[in-house]
Amino acid sequence: MLRSAFEDLCVESGWPVARLTFFGVDERVTLWSVAPGLEALRDSWEAAGQLSSFSARVASLGRPMLHANDMDLADFGDAACEEGLHWTVSFPLFVDAEVVGAIEACAPNRPRVEGLLRSGRLLGSLLVSAQRAA
Repeated sequence: MLRSAFEDLCVESGWPVARLTFFGVDERVTLWSVAPGLEALRDSWEAAGQLSSFSARVASLGRPMLHANDMDLADFGDAACEEGLHWTVSFPLFVDAEVVGAIEACAPNRPRVEGLLRSGRLLGSLLVSAQRAA
């Protein structure tokens, strides 16, 4: 159910490459949504590590962030721009007031951030429900 909700959000938002990170008690869990043909971009993003990750930053801020990929310090930013994905949006996932995860997504145009906190609350609740059911 969580993967399906995440995939639906990515498709409806026009995010061809995105990752959801859940900050579990014992471990971090990462889900990817990748459009066909963009697997190498996902691999580049993953290889860039913390240089191209915003999950910890949005978790500490508790609000969405936008980042222009041409400003990225790792090769990932160049690879994303070559695919026409010039922006990364990241936003926290909440359960009540607690940040339980984050979504980071690449977009071709500057994303609108309205509604991201509402989506973050909904997906945060799904994350916790899925974790309890496992």
